[in-house]
Formats: sequence, C-alpha cells, structure tokens
Amino acid sequence: MPRRLLWVVVLLLLPFRAQHVVLAPAAWIAPVLLLHLVRTGSGRRTWAALAAAMALAELVTISGGYLPLPLSARLAVAMAAGATWSLPYLADHVARRRSAPARAALAFPAAMASLDLLLARVGPTGAWGSPAHAHVDNLPLLQLVAVTGTPGLSFLTAWSASALCDAWQAGSLRPLRAWLITLCAVSSAGAIRLALADPEPRLAVAAIAPSAAELRVAFEGLSTASLARADEGLRRRWGAAFRPLAQRMVDRSLAAAAAGARLVAWPEGIPVLEEDWADLDAGLSQLARSQAIHLAIAPWRVLRTRQFPWVENRSVLYGPDGSTRWQYSKVHLVPGLETSKMVAGRAAMPVVDSGHGRWTGAICFDFDFPAFVRAAGPVDLLVAPADDWPAIAAIHPRMAVFRAVETGAALLRPASNGRSLITDGLGRIQGEADSRSGDVPVLLTSVPLRGRTTPYSRVGDTFGGLCLLLLGLLLVGDSRSRRAA
Repeated sequence: MPRRLLWVVVLLLLPFRAQHVVLAPAAWIAPVLLLHLVRTGSGRRTWAALAAAMALAELVTISGGYLPLPLSARLAVAMAAGATWSLPYLADHVARRRSAPARAALAFPAAMASLDLLLARVGPTGAWGSPAHAHVDNLPLLQLVAVTGTPGLSFLTAWSASALCDAWQAGSLRPLRAWLITLCAVSSAGAIRLALADPEPRLAVAAIAPSAAELRVAFEGLSTASLARADEGLRRRWGAAFRPLAQRMVDRSLAAAAAGARLVAWPEGIPVLEEDWADLDAGLSQLARSQAIHLAIAPWRVLRTRQFPWVENRSVLYGPDGSTRWQYSKVHLVPGLETSKMVAGRAAMPVVDSGHGRWTGAICFDFDFPAFVRAAGPVDLLVAPADDWPAIAAIHPRMAVFRAVETGAALLRPASNGRSLITDGLGRIQGEADSRSGDVPVLLTSVPLRGRTTPYSRVGDTFGGLCLLLLGLLLVGDSRSRRAA
C-alpha cells in the first residue's frame, strides 16, 4: 500500500482510537499501520508527523462538548496527548537500533503498558486513554486485568501490532507465533474463568437516577459560586427548586425498597442547600430505618459562603438502623470543571462490613484511578455514584467496569446525565439504564454477595512495573547490537 494512502487510512482511523473514543477494530488495526509507517519512514521525522496526526485526532474527539473547555485549552490538551501517545512508537524506533530484533519486538508493547501505568498513577486524568478500554465487551480477554490491571491488556494489544509489522516486513508468519499462543492462552483462561463461576448467593440492589428533564429544571441557570454568595431570598427560591427533585428520589427509593432492594444508591450531584441539609439528612436516615435498607447518596451541598469552596461533594451511606455508616469527600476532582467549585477530600475510600459483605465507595472520577480503588483492599461491592455528561456517557461507565474486574467486586454505579450500570466482579453487566433516553429511573437487579480476591488486588501494578523495567533494558540495548548498528 502506498505511504500516502496509508496516512489517509490512519487519519481516518485515529479519531476512533484516540483516548476518548475507543472502538475495538480501530484499537487493533490503527497501531499496526502507525508502527509500519514509523518503521519504514525517516525515523524521528515520521514520529513527529505521527504526533501531529494524533494531536489532530485528539482535538476532533474532545470537541463538540466532549471536553467543555475553551479552544486554547483543548488545543493544549490535544498537543500533549499527541506527544504522549506517540512516545511508544519512538521507543520502538530507538529499541530496534539498540537491541536484537527478537527483543526489540517487545519494546512497543512494553512502552504502551508502561505509559498506561504511569498515566494512571501520576497523570491528572488517571486511566483515561488506556488502550485496554477498547476490549471491555470481550469478556474472556477482559479477565486478564484481574491479574495484570489494564497494562496487561494494553501490552497484549500493542504486541499484536509489533508482531504483525514484523511478519509484514519479513513476509512470514513466524513472528506471530508467540503472540498468537499468548492471545489464545489468555482468551482460553478467561473463558474458563467465566465458565467456572459458581452461582452465588445474591443481594438485591437498585440504582436510581433523575431524568434529563428533571435535572434541567433543577440546574437551569445555576451558578454555584453565585448561589453560595446569594442573599436569603434567592437561596430560598433555589431551595424550593431543588426540593422536588430530592422528593422524587425519595419516592423512587421507597419504590425500590418495596420491590425488594436491600441497597439503594443515588447518583452524584443531587443538589441541596447547606441550610436544608439537616432536614434531608434526617429524612433519609428515617427512610433507611423504616425500610430496613442501606441507602447511599452523593449530593452536591451548596454552601452558604462568600469565599471558595462553593460546594461539598460527599458520599453518605445510611444503614438499616438509620445510622451513618460512612461519610466520604471526593478525592479526585475533574480539572477545571470541579476544581473551580470544591476542595478535594484527603481520606481513603471507606470500607464497612454491611452484614451483606464488605462494601466500599467513592465518587465518579475517583474510579478512574485504579491504584486508589485497589487500596481499599479486598471488598465485595463497589458503590460508585457518578454524574456524566452526554459526550462521555458511553465510555465512562464502561471504564468503571475495569475496577470491578481488577478487584473482583460487584459494581453499583448510578449515574446522572448518563448510564447507570450494575455488574458482577467478572465484568458481566447485570443491569443498565440511560437516564437521558427515557429508561425507567429505577434500575433493580441483584449482585453476588461475595467478591473474588484477584491477583491484581494482591500484587497491584507489578506487571506494569516489570514492563517499565523491560522497556529501560531494551532502550539501553546490548553492546553487540549497538556495534552492529
């Protein structure tokens, strides 16, 4: 295929491989073509062109409301993403000049897995951009993250590109053998894990959410900073606008309890004024006690203050006796969107023995940081209230599924402005509803009472760390290969 045509194909594929729009075919195909272009091009000049192409693709995907930031900020994000995600291709170029071909073939997958690990650990957006997300619907392959975390799946995907390029250039299928054997072994092991999952005792749970129309009524024209500083009259009018939404959520909680749910969870972001919180808190405690249920909520409490912060974003779990089982403040705030309104919490995720197993919870963006979730220890259920927006409503709940498989815990994720999702610890969806599409606002299903202790929950990012070490060795190379070069 002529190089110009290859570039055209790549540019068409890249928006579907960029870090926020992930399709499985593009995730497999695009790296093969990109790697071939870099390997057969003029080295670093081709890599620079690739970084520019990736930046353009990123700009396309984060436009149109995906990232609600000014154009200048989106340009900066796109350029940073293009430079970052093109680094594994540069690593492949360097390693092939410094290490023997058989070893250099692992440089690209090792670099991709290392980047996956580093961004999730120290990047401001956590796991966003992981190539592993393309495979969330491939349940046998998805089981790999229970052992390695997302770096293992990123390694396997990138290894396919390296092996296929080697086979392309050699005109032989021999370079594919090790990758194909590994892929078959991983898929088979995952299929066996799914097949051998025993039926477990289950717990009835419910995720409830407001409709898009109800949220528009409650939030239209709202500025939390202005409301925090507003006079009593304006705050009373906004309080009157907020209360009907809270009452509908109470009514739906009662309906879910009547249908058998033992745990009812609200999404993130139901608004309440600071001066109205005591009454709502008492009412929800009474609701949990009267229905003998656990009730998890994550309201936005609009403070009455003349200085930042304007909002508290806190998760609360009430027990069947009406007691408060946990209070937790969101630790990871969305840069710009939330850091301008609130202050991040500092505590680890709370863990309680519910009588139905060990539960933990955090809020929305917190679940994009795998190490943070794993630090809660072995648990049986993850409670993950969220508030999305339309452009991320497809991918964001699917990202949370990875935390369920990594930890072996069921996931209960009620969401405003998007899809509520309930899965078991194998990533199998137990229930899903989209509050924007007119779906029923009460999602009722059941989850296993007991989670599965996974290798990842014990050894964490060991695989990613080994990939980082391997990458360093390959980039340094060996003296024989350097002399030959």
